[in-house]
Amino acid sequence: MASGSQRISAMVFERTIGESSEDFLMDALMLRILEQLDGKRTVAQIAGRLGLTPIDLKPSLAKMYQQKLIR
Repeated sequence: MASGSQRISAMVFERTIGESSEDFLMDALMLRILEQLDGKRTVAQIAGRLGLTPIDLKPSLAKMYQQKLIR
């Protein structure tokens, strides 16, 4: 069974801005992550580009997913 770190590392997200009609709040890390999302890079690749680990990105990715900013 894959650990949480391994599962999130292989995930790929893309931006959905414009599809959400709700207001949303973003912090600096969320913006940095959003800039890297292209629907091709894995979470591990994005984390590496930002000098972080996939687990570091998990809370921000969860918030962005809940706010319908990414899919």
